[in-house]
Amino acid sequence: MTVAKKALAEGVVEKSAEPEGLVLVMIPKREAITGYSAAYFLSPDTFELIFETDVFSSCALANLFSLSEEAGQEIELEITHDKQTNTFLVTQDLGEWGISATSYEVAGDLIAAATNLNAETGRFLIEYGQVSDADRAIIQTSVDRFSQE
Repeated sequence: MTVAKKALAEGVVEKSAEPEGLVLVMIPKREAITGYSAAYFLSPDTFELIFETDVFSSCALANLFSLSEEAGQEIELEITHDKQTNTFLVTQDLGEWGISATSYEVAGDLIAAATNLNAETGRFLIEYGQVSDADRAIIQTSVDRFSQE
């Protein structure tokens, strides 16, 4: 099972470690709350639904490869691997938008952490599987607030 499939099937929580305060949560579609299965929380009080899985580090690369295959286009990525740390550095030239660079730390066959080297959001720690009630509440609160708009 690929990392993205595991995240979609079992759920995933991605928490910013540097700086703290941003939490992205996705639960399996079968557990969706009023049809919604992903949201984020930004401290102190921002709750928003997520509509695209490519926001999640655990899904971004799989989505990129899938979309390029669908379009019949080859992706131009540079991927380097540091065997000592089991870290992959993925860079992509986005033309006028600059160079995208993300470092992925791998544990076993899963992405355990990701750092977007171009963004202030920093490093995210990634956990797959059973989503806690507190993290699930992020989706519920986001759904409730979205419904009130």
